Amino acid sequence: MKEKYEGVQSFTEVFSCGMKRICPACKQGKMFRTYFKMNDHCPVCGVKYEREAGEYIVAMYINIFLTEFLFITGYLLTNHFFGWSTGTQIVIWASFNALFPTWFYPRSKALWAGGLQLGSGLYSD
Repeated sequence: MKEKYEGVQSFTEVFSCGMKRICPACKQGKMFRTYFKMNDHCPVCGVKYEREAGEYIVAMYINIFLTEFLFITGYLLTNHFFGWSTGTQIVIWASFNALFPTWFYPRSKALWAGGLQLGSGLYSD
């Protein structure tokens, strides 16, 4: 008999599991086997993360939206408060635009999985 796990129950838990990249269904299993490669199933509870091809495209939108929101906000704030030169701003924000989405990629997929679990629930085959 399979053990019953209580999945995420709130947006706070979705955020916590997403940032830790752990399964939102059991809050224990690691969602990724490498930095960029997501497991097909949770190694602890066995839920399947991706039911259909393209299901995680929303994770890309989350990643792009957050990156550009932080980029524009950060640029405007640093420009207003610090008055750095254009060259300095380009170095800072071009680096940010290259590095942040790479760091955030697995977290955006994990956040989306948490949203799916919160909404309709992830389940094993």
